[in-house]
Amino acid sequence: MGKRANGEGTIYKTTYKTKTGKEKTRWVGQYFDKAGKRNNVTGKTEQEVKDKMEIVKEQLRNGTYVTENITLGNWLKQWFYDFIIGSDLKPTTIQGYESIIRLHFLPDKISKIRLVDFSPEDLQDFYNRKQQPTKIILKSGKETIKKGLAPKYIANIHAMLHQALNMAIVKHYAYANVCEQIKSPNVPKKKIQTFSVEELNKIIENAKKMENGEIILLDISTGMRVRRNIGFKVEKYRLRNRRINSRKNYK
Repeated sequence: MGKRANGEGTIYKTTYKTKTGKEKTRWVGQYFDKAGKRNNVTGKTEQEVKDKMEIVKEQLRNGTYVTENITLGNWLKQWFYDFIIGSDLKPTTIQGYESIIRLHFLPDKISKIRLVDFSPEDLQDFYNRKQQPTKIILKSGKETIKKGLAPKYIANIHAMLHQALNMAIVKHYAYANVCEQIKSPNVPKKKIQTFSVEELNKIIENAKKMENGEIILLDISTGMRVRRNIGFKVEKYRLRNRRINSRKNYK
């Protein structure tokens, strides 16, 4: 027997007992989703189940099928525990994701929205509110103003949420990623300040007069970071070819 197409299934009548022991009848429709998993819909009448099955078939055809009406908050918690904890991500990244979910998503009204109802407008409103200053009351009773989140942090939230919603689509909990329907917050680039030739010459002249000026000269000539310069050993210098071997990370 060949594999059934998406949405194809059977409808049958069954009986069940209530908590009081009373026997009742209901209709059940079985169908297969895109992953080949069997799912059920139920109803009081055969026609009700047929109508539900037609809706499921149409959703499977147009790509709007979802298996659960899970909220954004519950999905973020499930995604974090199932796919992030124990992953090969850096510990700081994992801690950052946990903080974003716990401090910004879960306490907010956005966490109560079902994934199937989550819209770009909901997300944009969330970002706008998070960037606004808010009044808070300290333990002393004094009122103060808390700054809104920086664009860089909002961009980090956006990147994390994008990953979570992609997995929700794979799990058939959502059929669209709203992160792709709005622009990621613009992060202003920091202007790099450099020394002029005149300024560098003055630094070099002064470094030659200093007791540990070699570190400054090494930094200027190689561009190595301060930690590498401080941990550098003389034996790493190759006198013949005038090369420096600096592969070790110094902490």
